[in-house]
Amino acid sequence: MDVRPVRRRGLLGADRRIILAVFLEAALLHMVAFRPMTVQAADTGAVCYGVTVGEEKAYIELTEPGEEYEVREGDCLWSIADGLWGDGSLYTNLADCNRETIKNADFIYPGMRLRTERKAYVQRPTGIRDNSFWGFKGYQFATPAGSTVGIREFGGYGSNFCMSGDGVIACLVQDKREETGRTVSDWAGCMERIKEYVQENYEGAVSDLSFEHYRTDKGEEICLYAYGYTMDLTEYGYDGVLSANVCVGMKLTKHLQAQFVGFGFDSRMDDVVRYVTASMEEMEIEEWDFSADDSNMSIWPSAEWELDGMFNAFAWVDGCFTGMVKEVLDTEEEEETVFSRYPKQ
Repeated sequence: MDVRPVRRRGLLGADRRIILAVFLEAALLHMVAFRPMTVQAADTGAVCYGVTVGEEKAYIELTEPGEEYEVREGDCLWSIADGLWGDGSLYTNLADCNRETIKNADFIYPGMRLRTERKAYVQRPTGIRDNSFWGFKGYQFATPAGSTVGIREFGGYGSNFCMSGDGVIACLVQDKREETGRTVSDWAGCMERIKEYVQENYEGAVSDLSFEHYRTDKGEEICLYAYGYTMDLTEYGYDGVLSANVCVGMKLTKHLQAQFVGFGFDSRMDDVVRYVTASMEEMEIEEWDFSADDSNMSIWPSAEWELDGMFNAFAWVDGCFTGMVKEVLDTEEEEETVFSRYPKQ
């Protein structure tokens, strides 16, 4: 898209349409003059598979499940770890999660079936100011550094607990549903169904779809998927595309299911959503006598799909961006936006 730098006027006002125009403009023009806050400290939410002894408290420790591996002739734990994860030094993960089978790490034999779990570490924020948490009775989760919390609406799509910074993270916390547990219990099948859904409904708009799956030491499930979202603006009469990074996280605890839908133009959105999701914690309470649904933490509207109990983030994100584009296009002429400055071709 052919663009020229121009002088912005009135971008620091409170008018929501102006703010939406700037949000959209950041992606279209690839220049950001209005960045109200930093979402996270550097590396927060990044995942690694080994940490220095003594620095464990700087990370959230999780376990990444893996497929069962059958030992072949010539294998050793180092070669298996190198083949699975590209790092032979992670053989200690194999030894740790197969303690009942492996009595001596130097002695394994063909035909032995090994679990291939490995420890995954999610980076916590490094500064005290970055460790802010929001909580309702019974649970809490991290709020990104410098973010604001409030209601956000994009046309007919929105969230009444939306963390806003360089991007947004919409939050949905509910009582745990049986159907959600059934869906997530087959995460491999769940991934295939998501891929099929994308191919049938969002081919060309969704790219680089990736998945992650972890468990906590309490056996709680954490599932994430991330993708690139692209909206073709030619149908609105403008050249170019609108692109964003999207990450969706879900955590299932004993009584709760928390889902976080984040999108923005920052390539680190995966890290931010991963950290928020992993940080979600159900508090230890003697008697769980209340409903998380009473926290009124919702995302609307909810679109149906085959994955029972999981929020359809694809439809919601698509609706949000459609709403933003339409709202900017409908802005009065005196409210200067990228569309009023660059007439239709």
